[in-house]
Amino acid sequence: MNLLMQGYIWLIRRYRRQVPKTRWGDYLIHLERFLTAHGRLPRRPFRSLHDTLFHIKASGEALDPLRVRVSDKEYVKRYISETIGKQYNLPTIAVLRTVKEALDYNYPERCVIKPTHMSAEIILRKQGEEIDLGKIAGWFKTDYYDLTREKNYKGLTPKVIVEPFVFDKDLPDDYRIFCLNGRPKFIFFDENNEDIDNFRSVLDTDWEQQPFSLKCGQRKPPEKPGCLKEMLEVARRLSAPFSFIRVDFYTDGTTFHVGELTNCHAAAMQTFLPPDSEAFANEYIFGK
Repeated sequence: MNLLMQGYIWLIRRYRRQVPKTRWGDYLIHLERFLTAHGRLPRRPFRSLHDTLFHIKASGEALDPLRVRVSDKEYVKRYISETIGKQYNLPTIAVLRTVKEALDYNYPERCVIKPTHMSAEIILRKQGEEIDLGKIAGWFKTDYYDLTREKNYKGLTPKVIVEPFVFDKDLPDDYRIFCLNGRPKFIFFDENNEDIDNFRSVLDTDWEQQPFSLKCGQRKPPEKPGCLKEMLEVARRLSAPFSFIRVDFYTDGTTFHVGELTNCHAAAMQTFLPPDSEAFANEYIFGK
């Protein structure tokens, strides 16, 4: 990274709060984060994963009404129901629309609690533990767009959704299918286990492991789910209106649920492992 880029990063970080909440202000924030993560400017045409994700996040595409809709954890379930059927949704125990309703609610002893208008925030109540109501109240005061400048979250109404544990597992594994123009391209299998470090397997649609990853090192994947073919078809149908999107699943190998749709994986910040695998990955994703 040259001195000019380093100076730009320093300037944006120092004056971040003063950067206006406009299209170009948001772009400057995203550009600083991209430079920090990847040490280069975004490129055109968008035939790399990072550049494609940056474009979705930093351009007007993030304001597409459907992208905004599926960013809401309540409304994405309506999209799933309308597109492929409500049986593919995770069950909903409650949607709490005000702070008072959320603070007064009698939460089940075993449940998952999430804000509908944010990402990566969750409370797991496994055995009737005391709930951090202050955290929940804070969700209602948080504008996720203000925090991230990701425009697909702009204007979402703060709510809290309560769900059961998927397949009654404390930490269900994640199956994430990345789709380009309605076509599944590759799959992340992320094992979630408190007893081991999280790891990731990157697989093609035939469940063959690929020689690249993002952020996490790879280990041998589990046996291919018996319902993978149906999961891929569901991913095709859900991703059809989008240029690039990630469709997230939970499965026990026989049945599955769609967890959510993710517009911009990890905010375009994760780097390739090994570093020299990026060219192969981009050709694999965009060259076919």
